[in-house]
Amino acid sequence: MVSLKARATKVLRSGRWSELHVHGLGAALGPAIVLAATLVQESGGRLTASATTSTELLVDHASDGEESRIRHNSAIHIRLTKG
Repeated sequence: MVSLKARATKVLRSGRWSELHVHGLGAALGPAIVLAATLVQESGGRLTASATTSTELLVDHASDGEESRIRHNSAIHIRLTKG
């Protein structure tokens, strides 16, 4: 998580990008939210966040004669914008 925060901070400070998107799927939902919240909090009001959620269709491909399995998983998409 520390390396993701460092990379996101570097991208935002570079001045090349005015926004950053953080995505989390399944077990990565919590860490994605924590990362985005930390970046917003540490920006001193320079970043704003907006989030949407979705349900993603996943296919587990079969091996050795088993059938493929279709399942759904929750996802979050957080847009961090310099403001």
